Amino acid sequence: MTIGTVSHRAAIYIADAPVVITSESHPNSNAWVPGTTLVASWLGPTTDEGAYPRYFYRLDRNSQATYTPVGWTATTGRNVLLTQDADGRAISSFGYYLHVVAEDRFGNIG
Repeated sequence: MTIGTVSHRAAIYIADAPVVITSESHPNSNAWVPGTTLVASWLGPTTDEGAYPRYFYRLDRNSQATYTPVGWTATTGRNVLLTQDADGRAISSFGYYLHVVAEDRFGNIG
């Protein structure tokens, strides 16, 4: 008895480019800029706008943050105006890091 052959085709997109962040309030990431407000925007890993319908961001003092469901803010936009860090503290004279990760239309986050 021959069962046959099953064939499926699927397009797979692997985003190997990071989210690119820019800031109006802090245009040079290597220079100290005093202030209590961060204005930032980002581009997704691909030019296909529908491929990444949601983003998660976090502003903190940790240069190496790993995404977890707790402590990150979800948005469908691509820009933020922040006056507080992820812990609710007012932005002050410390070094901060803005972390952004993209969620693709299948729910994968990275």
